[in-house]
Amino acid sequence: MSDTGIFLSLGLLSLLKAICHKTVNQEEHISRKITIFDAILCDGEQSPGASMNTEEKLFIARQLVRMNVDVIEAGFPISSPGDFRSVQEIGKIAGDRCTVCGLTRAVDRDIEVAAEALKTAQRPRIHTGLGVSTSHLRDKLHMTEERAIERAIHAVKHARKFVDDVEFYAEDAGRSDQEFLVRIIEAAVKAGATVVNILDTMGYNMPWDFGARIRDLRGRCGCGRSACGRRDGVSRVRD
Repeated sequence: MSDTGIFLSLGLLSLLKAICHKTVNQEEHISRKITIFDAILCDGEQSPGASMNTEEKLFIARQLVRMNVDVIEAGFPISSPGDFRSVQEIGKIAGDRCTVCGLTRAVDRDIEVAAEALKTAQRPRIHTGLGVSTSHLRDKLHMTEERAIERAIHAVKHARKFVDDVEFYAEDAGRSDQEFLVRIIEAAVKAGATVVNILDTMGYNMPWDFGARIRDLRGRCGCGRSACGRRDGVSRVRD
């Protein structure tokens, strides 16, 4: 990743933070906080040539902390020793100024390694989940909807053994069956998820279609106004 690209991303993030710190829903007259969840240190590496070493990640993390980003997804600890160390070091840098998040699959060992890496963080969060679209369940995970719900419940409960703040992600939710999506999100919340992350992983939905999914979830999943939606890397956190 070039220095120009890094500073452009950070500059846009700073502007977004300034604009979105507080918004007011004019129809409901409700003030709500917009929480900035930054995934540049994790998802930002998924483009060719965009990989970062630990020192480069720490450089960016310091800027994110300086800009008062609410949540930093610091890496995928089980994926490599470098990512494990990055999450550890970013936990030290962040102090109590922001939440530091470690990504996992809905796998016990992933969760345990993330918990170990996050021991340096004052405000740790484990981010766990699985694919929820028909194609993910059939072709990638080879499991039924019921088995996926069981896996989600187990993963959230296992993560809660280590941290109080657990984010559940529904990968490829943009192509999932809405009734199943409602059921798995309800199950994750009841199991102890403090944040839910609804992903349009494949960019399948138009914004208004994805917005309709989120509105439906907010009304049906026991999350009220605090349901979370994510498209292109932006999360909204449960109150």
